[in-house]
Amino acid sequence: MRFLSLLVLLCAAGAHAQPALVDAPVRERFDGFAGSGFDPDPSAGQLDSDTWIVTGLNAGDLAFGDTATTGSYANGSDPGAVTDAGIWAFEVAASDPALGVQPAMNDLTPGALETRFTNGTGAALDSFSLQYECWQFNDGARATDISVEITVEGATESPAELDCSGTVAADGSPAWASETLETVYTPASPIPADATVGIRFVFGHRGGGMAYDQVAIDDLVLGLADSCGNGIVEAGDSCDDGDPCTTDTCTEPTGCVFDPIAMCDMDGGVPGDGGVVDDGGTTEPSDAEVPPRYDANMLPNDPVPDLGVSDGPDPDGCDCGVNGAPGAAWPLLLAFLWVRRRR
Repeated sequence: MRFLSLLVLLCAAGAHAQPALVDAPVRERFDGFAGSGFDPDPSAGQLDSDTWIVTGLNAGDLAFGDTATTGSYANGSDPGAVTDAGIWAFEVAASDPALGVQPAMNDLTPGALETRFTNGTGAALDSFSLQYECWQFNDGARATDISVEITVEGATESPAELDCSGTVAADGSPAWASETLETVYTPASPIPADATVGIRFVFGHRGGGMAYDQVAIDDLVLGLADSCGNGIVEAGDSCDDGDPCTTDTCTEPTGCVFDPIAMCDMDGGVPGDGGVVDDGGTTEPSDAEVPPRYDANMLPNDPVPDLGVSDGPDPDGCDCGVNGAPGAAWPLLLAFLWVRRRR
C-alpha cells in the first residue's frame, strides 16, 4: 500500500500560481474551496487570486493578485437556496464544492469569474480543448445564464457551444442540476509560447422578479486538443478521465479505470525492436520507446511494470506508466520487483 501511494504521488502535478498548459491537462475541481475569499497566498478554503478573480460585485472588481477575504467575496459554504449576494462554495453534490455565485440587483448583474493559464508547451499552440460543468439552482424567477469569453493576445471570442442557459420559471422543488460543456478552441493565430490566455465566465440574466437563480462552475479541464488524457472524450476515445499518466483501460459504462502499477505480461519474453521489451501484442516500431530489460535476473516470461507505451496500432489496455518518466519512478519499481522475487 505504501508503494502504491508513493507512485500516485509521483504522478501528481504540483500547484502553480498561474497554471501552465503542457502535456498534462490543467484541471480545477475546487476541492477544498470553502468560499473564504481570494488571496495570492491562499489559506485553506480560499482561491488563489493569481489564478481566479471576480468582477461585477458592488464591493468592487478584483485584479489578479488582489486580496479579498470578507463580505460578498467570501460568503462561505452552503448547499444552495441562499439569498446573500456574492461568491459561495456551493455543495452541488455530497462533498463536492463548486465555485458559485448568487446574483442580486447590484451584484454580478452583469459580472464574471475569470481565470487564466499560460502556454507552457514551449511552442506555438494551434488549439486547446476546454470543458467545464455548469450547475444551476433554479429557485428564482430570474434565470442566470453563463457565456464564456476566451481572450488570446488581445482578441476575444465567445464559443456558443460553451453557453449555459438557465430557466426563468422557478422549479417547484429546486435542486442542483448540471451539464458538461466543451469545445476545441482554435484562435485566429497560434498562441505563442509562454503567452497568457484569459477565460471569463460571464453572467447574464433573463426574467422578472427580485430573485436570481444561483449558478456554479466546476471541473474545468484545459488540455491539448486531440491528445489522450486531455479530459475530453473526442473521436476515437471510449472515455477520457483527464489523467495524463495513462491511456486508460475503460470499463463501460462506468468510465475509466486506472491502475498505477499494473504488471504487463511479456509476449513469450521476445524483445521488441532494438533489443527493448515488448510488453504484449505485436512488436511495432513504437516498442523502441520502451527501455531495455529492467533486471538482468528476470526470466523470459516475468511480468514487467508498464511504462505507459502502447504496442501496435491500437492501445494494448496496459498503459499506466508514470507519466512517461521512468527515470523518476523506475528505481522504486525495480525495488518492488526485487522484493517480489526474494519472496
